[in-house]
Amino acid sequence: MTQRIDAEGKDRVGLFVDYENIRFGLQDGYGAERIELELSTRLREMAEQYGRVVLANAYGDWTADSHTARDFRRQQIQPRLVLSENGSASRPDLSMSLDALETLLERPEIGVYVLATGDADFQELTLRLKRANRTVVVCGLESHTSYDLRSAADRFVPLEAIIGLKLGQPLKRIDFSMYDWAPLIQLVDGLERNMPFVGLGWLLKKKLNSENSGCQTTQEKQQVMDRAVEDGIVVLHKVDNIEDAADPVTACRLNREHPLVKEFVGA
Repeated sequence: MTQRIDAEGKDRVGLFVDYENIRFGLQDGYGAERIELELSTRLREMAEQYGRVVLANAYGDWTADSHTARDFRRQQIQPRLVLSENGSASRPDLSMSLDALETLLERPEIGVYVLATGDADFQELTLRLKRANRTVVVCGLESHTSYDLRSAADRFVPLEAIIGLKLGQPLKRIDFSMYDWAPLIQLVDGLERNMPFVGLGWLLKKKLNSENSGCQTTQEKQQVMDRAVEDGIVVLHKVDNIEDAADPVTACRLNREHPLVKEFVGA
């Protein structure tokens, strides 16, 4: 059996940082134009709480952010370059997931995986690592980390806590005791009746607005959808991607047995 505890009795830890996801969340939720908050130091310190870090990578397009890449390198976190392709958004999630799975095979001594991200696409990786009897810690912005990813992990660490909320405005919390679910439920109902499925990411980015959800920012929209899932108003499911070899799409549908759904759109 592979020994996952070192001579000092510490677990061996692998740290994987989805920098593009964190950067977007900081800019969108807090208006941070540059990441000047010792992010690499805080992530390293957080990971070291779970044992001895023996592998650490950060994934992003560093061509326009070389100063942050240097910061990560100083903390012995290797910047892994992920370039955009044909003008589309870069896909660090794919590279990071593949590297983590390769590590699972090539470095069996690593018993704890720390994933610094809020991207729901990492739920499947988290579940696979847990099935391999690894401990998974997810560290992401509370405002931008999906409910499914938080639930799948052994532990969720809010990034806001480890960076000390140095970014200015505090996280806005939605008062769900006063929240009007009718517009959102009616929106999803209309989409379901006219589309083969409702993609969760598409819904968040393209359809939710202040009129149908009362949300202005991405972090507010994420809070609403997380609460809708938590309360059983909507149910998440996977749909096969039409692109060859692409990961399944996370979609959502109304739980038509829920009292609020019955009240606002019927069965």
